[in-house]
Amino acid sequence: MVKGINTLEDIDGVLHTVRNEISRIDKEIDRLFEHSQENKQRQSQTTEALAKIYFTEIENKDASKRSERNMSKDVHGLLEKRAKVYKQLLEDIDTNNATLTSLESHRMQKHKLLDEAAKNVIEREHEIQAILEKDKEYQTQLEITRNSKKIADESEEKAVEAEQTRIEKGHPYEEDIFFSYLWDTKYGTSEYKGKTFTKMLDSWVASLSEYEKYRVNYWTLLEIPKRLRIHADEEKEVYNDALKQLSQIEHKQAEKMELGILQEKEQNIQEDVDKIDDEIVALEKILESLIDERQKHLEDRDSIAQEIIAKINDLLLQMSLPQLDTLVKQTVNTEDDRLVEELNRLKDSAITMQSDIDKHRKHYDEKIQQLHEVENLRVNFKGSRYDDIRSGFDNGRVIEDMLGGLLGGLAQSNILWDTLRRSQRHIDTGSWPDFGSGGFSSGSNSPWHFPKSRDGGSMFNLPDMGGFSSRNTLDSFSTGGGF
Repeated sequence: MVKGINTLEDIDGVLHTVRNEISRIDKEIDRLFEHSQENKQRQSQTTEALAKIYFTEIENKDASKRSERNMSKDVHGLLEKRAKVYKQLLEDIDTNNATLTSLESHRMQKHKLLDEAAKNVIEREHEIQAILEKDKEYQTQLEITRNSKKIADESEEKAVEAEQTRIEKGHPYEEDIFFSYLWDTKYGTSEYKGKTFTKMLDSWVASLSEYEKYRVNYWTLLEIPKRLRIHADEEKEVYNDALKQLSQIEHKQAEKMELGILQEKEQNIQEDVDKIDDEIVALEKILESLIDERQKHLEDRDSIAQEIIAKINDLLLQMSLPQLDTLVKQTVNTEDDRLVEELNRLKDSAITMQSDIDKHRKHYDEKIQQLHEVENLRVNFKGSRYDDIRSGFDNGRVIEDMLGGLLGGLAQSNILWDTLRRSQRHIDTGSWPDFGSGGFSSGSNSPWHFPKSRDGGSMFNLPDMGGFSSRNTLDSFSTGGGF
């Protein structure tokens, strides 16, 4: 049996490994992105130099072209602005990651306090349950409750069986139109209201169909389930009353030993842990948003990039390639030839860098998806209280292997979650939530702490130890508290 808190530590370990891998890929993408931005800056500068040649040649012919000299300067300014925005974005991601690490560390420290509070509750419950084990009044009431529960269950089973039999055997009667007609008119009873002629016809139909014989049988078929249901409800009331008295004895002893104070302290610390978990989830969403914005920058989908692209397109539109080629051929010096060659080389280099960025980004996207899956797994795990000191898992080795497979892409998080839910058990810590009244019904008002999911929808799986006596023998307390 592997403790729940240890399994949570394993999940955290996987989460940190994924984050470290994302950080490593991040750095490589940032390096390539920085080179890409430098490449774009140099392309802009080269284009500007060519534009100057072009504009100098034609601006005397068309004064409206003079204003377009400032267009390349605008592009430089936007590139510098975009670099600052991207740098701030990376700093925000680093800051939030650091805050997230701090919150997770704080959560771990708080959970240690929660474990200590839970141990105090468990030890006190253990003491109370040990006292009740030797209390004659309690043991007598426990036996009464067991017997009344057995009788109530048997009565309920008989009532349900009779109701089912009534449905099955009632069909032939209800499908016979003559029988149904006579039954609905209450023929043969004091409630029958037929007049002389109608009565004569009904009597004739009844004699032909042997209605009276079948009427008694059908009435009996209907009456038996009713009486059995009344009896079952009465026995259930007897059982509920016995269970209530049993619970009252437990609560009286629990109040005497101040169990409620310890449980309240545990609950308060649990609420503090839940608040930290909420902060972690909120921060993870902020990080997800920042990472999405970063992706936009890498793909040139951010607003500044779109503005730069628009201006460059306008600049190139004014300086068409045919015109540029003609201009280059007409010039005497070789500076423009060198600039065109440089521009082509930069464009080729940009294509190569973009290809490398795309490869890393694909790997990065896979890791981000993996990160979200592990984060959701952890949220579900903590929300189900599986990290409680009373929680453990049967298939520890299988779970460990699946967590490793999750890292290598050989396991799916939803399958792992199903395995966790099936394997989870309430471990023996010295006290049991199904002791006494807690073992009869999940709705019973027992004083024992039974860990439930945060939304209250599910509870821990209890090992099957052979019936009511499993939690009501002195052998249950041989662990001395379980710690």
